[in-house]
Amino acid sequence: MNDRNKLIFDATAADFSETVIARSREIPVIVDFWAAWCAPCRALGPVLEAEVGRREGRIALARVDVDAEPSLAAEYGIQSIPAVKIFSKGEVVREFVGALPGEEIRRLLDEILPDPAEERIEEAHRLLDAGRWEEAEKIYQAVRERDPARPGAALGLGLIAYHQGRYPEARELLARVTPETPGYEQVPPLMARLFFQRGPAPDMAAVTAALEANPRDPEALYSLALAYGRGGEYLRALDTLLEVLKTDKNYGEGAAREAYLQLLEIVGRRSPDGKRYERELSMVLFS
Repeated sequence: MNDRNKLIFDATAADFSETVIARSREIPVIVDFWAAWCAPCRALGPVLEAEVGRREGRIALARVDVDAEPSLAAEYGIQSIPAVKIFSKGEVVREFVGALPGEEIRRLLDEILPDPAEERIEEAHRLLDAGRWEEAEKIYQAVRERDPARPGAALGLGLIAYHQGRYPEARELLARVTPETPGYEQVPPLMARLFFQRGPAPDMAAVTAALEANPRDPEALYSLALAYGRGGEYLRALDTLLEVLKTDKNYGEGAAREAYLQLLEIVGRRSPDGKRYERELSMVLFS
């Protein structure tokens, strides 16, 4: 695959389906329609060859002599040369006519070729989904060593840290994931869950005693809601926070409202429960 002779070759009508169409399902293939008498073709050819060489086996170049292969030229509507069509996954994804400057060709190819780091991250995501956490973690870490700001790797490592109970590390990693990152939809509910893992767990003996003395004690109810949130009893936590907010809409300078909003992220704002509890919150705050 990495041999130069296999990456740069002449294509014919007889082998085009195999050498270009089928090959493009593995890596993109540039098809250069040219002729020996065409001066711009002679200028463009070395530029394309150099770009293929720079990419070390990640893209191939097929050269089609339009004089020798008129049927291929007709099939692909070649009316002027040099004409370039780039195939990926069996389809033409980019094309241009004329001898473009090398910088423009380089930019075009960079847009088409998958980012090697993102390919590694996708591989790690598949391993993570398969439960092969240790293998996935090694790939994520290798990517971050080369590019510490890569959000996809931070997402994977954050997921692993969360599920292993390393909550401060998970929070720091997930905070680096941008909304444009594939898989970002997992971040808000996870960050919301991490909200309830901050600090020490409430003293439940003290909470129980306070509620026995006063069932509407807002401080005790708030602590109880946090305990429910830590334990994954999210609807009970929401119900309890509603009681706090009915007593004091700004309890803890907004702490109860913030905890309530975090819980809505966990249950899903668009879910039936999420919509119901959002209405409940509006009724309490604006009544």
